[in-house]
Amino acid sequence: MDRATKSRLVYDAGRVIERLGEANSSLCHEVEELKSGAGLEVVAVAEQCALDLEEEVNHLRAELNESRARVRMLDDELLTLSRDVESTRSTSWAAEEALKEECLRLPRRIE
Repeated sequence: MDRATKSRLVYDAGRVIERLGEANSSLCHEVEELKSGAGLEVVAVAEQCALDLEEEVNHLRAELNESRARVRMLDDELLTLSRDVESTRSTSWAAEEALKEECLRLPRRIE
């Protein structure tokens, strides 16, 4: 999975969490309205629903933070691997050049 896809997934997860938070706020507001004129049972159900959503939002926020940390770790790993590849290419190029030089000198030794 490339960096753009990872970033998009993390962004999308952030949007979902934000929407759940908004829904929770809306439910909390609804609870307050219900408390003023509804039965205790309805209020209890609404409050439980709000608590459940709050718990889900907290869980999703924690997952989002873990995902962001993982993306950072993978980005660091990618950078390290890219540097290793570049170093290996440089070493390979130098070895290839030395081998070419040796091959050019070889016919002279034979004569």
